[in-house]
Amino acid sequence: MSLSKRRDQLAKLLAENKIKVVFSESCTAGMVCAVLSQCPGISENLCGSAVTYRPETKKQWLWVKANTVKKYSCESEEVADEMAHGALARTKEADWSTSVVGHFGPGAPEEKDGVIWVGVYRRTARDTLKPMGVTRIQLKTETRIQRQKEATEEVFKTLISTINKKNKP
Repeated sequence: MSLSKRRDQLAKLLAENKIKVVFSESCTAGMVCAVLSQCPGISENLCGSAVTYRPETKKQWLWVKANTVKKYSCESEEVADEMAHGALARTKEADWSTSVVGHFGPGAPEEKDGVIWVGVYRRTARDTLKPMGVTRIQLKTETRIQRQKEATEEVFKTLISTINKKNKP
């Protein structure tokens, strides 16, 4: 499926379920929010995105713990989880949040090169923040811009799948 079709699929799902979403992005540098914002009427469902490319910004804006960054690195499952939690905690009007972190090279250790982590949280009816999981995805593309586009599509795909699982009877 193309990025634009996946974007439209997510926009429709958000609108049909009256879901407001906020993103926290690192490796995609705002592309997730920018691509979704191309849909007419998306302002009803898109709260925004915190682009936190550097560790200090992650800590200050999203309350990512310094110890988490030190122990696991910014390109980790643990940081993706804390970013998704922090974005939802700071955006009271949002129902769901999704984060994305990863290393697109050059200079990435082989086991991290082209790997992204996508974290998802939702706000419950009792206003608690519930972790919906963090997914590890190995990207197939090679160049930085290709990887940003692929990662953006994977964020949409992960969020769609998670919302659909939660909404099943």
